[in-house]
Amino acid sequence: MNVNVEKQSNSMVKLTIEIPVEELQPYLQKTAARLSEGMNIPGFRQGKAPYAVVVQRIGEPALYQEAAEDIVSETYPKAVLEQKLEAIGRPQIDLAKVAPGNPFIYTATVSLLPEITLGDYSTLKAKRKEIKIDESEISNTILQLQKMRAKESRVDRPAQKGDKVEVDVKISLDNVPVDDGITKNHPMVLGEGNFVPGLEDQLVGLKTGEEKKFPLTYPKNYFRKNLAGKKVDCAVKCNSVFQIELPPVDGDFLQSLGSFKTRQDLEKRIADNLELEARERENQRFELEMLNEIVESSRFGEIPDVLVDSELNRMIDELRGNIQRQGMEWEKYLEQLKKSEDEVKKDFRDQASKRIKSALVLRAIRLKEHLIVSSDDIDSELEKQKEQYKDDLETYNKVDAPEYRDRLEEILLNRKVFEFLADRSEK
Repeated sequence: MNVNVEKQSNSMVKLTIEIPVEELQPYLQKTAARLSEGMNIPGFRQGKAPYAVVVQRIGEPALYQEAAEDIVSETYPKAVLEQKLEAIGRPQIDLAKVAPGNPFIYTATVSLLPEITLGDYSTLKAKRKEIKIDESEISNTILQLQKMRAKESRVDRPAQKGDKVEVDVKISLDNVPVDDGITKNHPMVLGEGNFVPGLEDQLVGLKTGEEKKFPLTYPKNYFRKNLAGKKVDCAVKCNSVFQIELPPVDGDFLQSLGSFKTRQDLEKRIADNLELEARERENQRFELEMLNEIVESSRFGEIPDVLVDSELNRMIDELRGNIQRQGMEWEKYLEQLKKSEDEVKKDFRDQASKRIKSALVLRAIRLKEHLIVSSDDIDSELEKQKEQYKDDLETYNKVDAPEYRDRLEEILLNRKVFEFLADRSEK
């Protein structure tokens, strides 16, 4: 096999691959055997007709054409490895010469991983921040636990902060109801601030059956861009008012949460959990800061469109999943944004490019520093995850799938890189 490499751009090459006549016979024999399985040739069982008989039946030019796919699929990966190319995506294949008695010649045009010149990561500015759990965080967590076990009782009095009300709401912009701006019997706890700023304040003082109209201005950074900073008209009707009674933090309350003997025991457990969560968040922030620092100081070759498009599709899939988990349809979300999926992808393009650069940096450091994970490391992590999801059959089966192992290996390799960088940063 002869391979000639022609550079098309910084991110693309064209390979001209020539397979000599003497190397073609195994591929032709294999194709003839496959074709004979579907032939009814007198005197021979299906799949048992000799090579010469199959050639006589379909013609040698047709056999070459039929063998082309097998020839390309087997020789192209070998050519890429031989030339030590870091090819990505599917190549564009063009058959140049497919004729009996001649070398088989085709071209493969393919994108390459961008070249990268790593910035200096021997001394990083990124540092971990000290973790402190504030007493107010512990108190707020206990309050949330109390709210989960609160008792509600309907009352015939004006609504106060801390009460739950059920209201009909109609929000209009220029006398036209906004999307999802009409809700019936919507529950909200006054004072929690879970709705548009100012709305809950307007409901304080309303009694069951009372109605009220008032203007309201959406925040400038509101997630629905068509309403951000806009002044709208609200019409509400209070259908019911409930007084919320929080349970005292006593023995019964502690028992309902588990084996806690005192409030101090509960506070200690909460503090430990909050610290664990805070350390995880700080670790993610620290790793991202280190990575961004190296990305900013590194130089990258041209990033192929195939790589950007792949990352954009991944980002859209992530966003779609998040939207659907929140109970909203993807198409409805796009309607609210007043954008098409292609326009959202365009907005994400710079972010996709940055994510690709981050992945390239992690890979380059991994290779330069010879960081590896063993099969035993991967097996051990897989067993931990299987044990964690043993009661969740759907997730367990995903963990047990072969492709998950490859993804897990990538995760563990990246973890190795971050551990290596953290050690450098903290010296």
